Amino acid sequence: MLDAADVDEAALQMLIDGMGSAAIPPLLDVLADSDLRSVRRKVFDRLVKMGPEVGERAVERLADGRWFVLRNMLALLQKLEALPAHFDPAKLLEHPDERVRRESLPLALRKGVAGRERVIAAALGESDERTVRMALIEIQKDLPETLVPVVVNRVVKSERSPEIRALGARILGNSRSNLALEVLLGLSIEGKSLMGRNKLAEKSPILIAAVQTLARAWPGDPRVREVLSLASKSEDVDIRKAAEPAGGGA
Repeated sequence: MLDAADVDEAALQMLIDGMGSAAIPPLLDVLADSDLRSVRRKVFDRLVKMGPEVGERAVERLADGRWFVLRNMLALLQKLEALPAHFDPAKLLEHPDERVRRESLPLALRKGVAGRERVIAAALGESDERTVRMALIEIQKDLPETLVPVVVNRVVKSERSPEIRALGARILGNSRSNLALEVLLGLSIEGKSLMGRNKLAEKSPILIAAVQTLARAWPGDPRVREVLSLASKSEDVDIRKAAEPAGGGA
């Protein structure tokens, strides 16, 4: 039935209901090997609802060496309410394929693998920005001070997309370290005016994020007040809003 491009969903569900857990192995076969994304999606959605045995069987499939099989099984495991007790995603965080590492990260964090900060630090160094974003979101509300230099060097000061760098800058506001403050000030000021005064950097997502974060986290610092004063006098409405108390339009 699943070899066909047009799957009769009602008939498929009836067959699965009749087979019970015996349907899990062939469904996993299709999830691993089908070339049709629409078919894999239908199978995926049904496997998620079939109970804890799906997790056990999916973990067994991780012995398959093909990256796309590992990716699909890991994505399935992410959607399950409970993970098998013996499942350890730590080794997959070092898989040579970045797509496998990306799907392993949420599971490693969920399982609470040893060395959480080391895991996040490694993820922040990935070339895949989806992985970097996941790692940043993980520390969005709780930024360990040991990871501040990592966020600065691997994200904020990197050649990544402006959106990812801006997210990193906002997260620095959860640190009260001098390094975070100095980096945000450096992102906000760019050279001197003809009168020898500090000059606000050109508008960009990273400038907006830096000004918002300074307004939220360090409003009483004299150097921050200077930045906020410059921003509040800008002709650009977005920059002015960023300088408002608590980050304005953040």
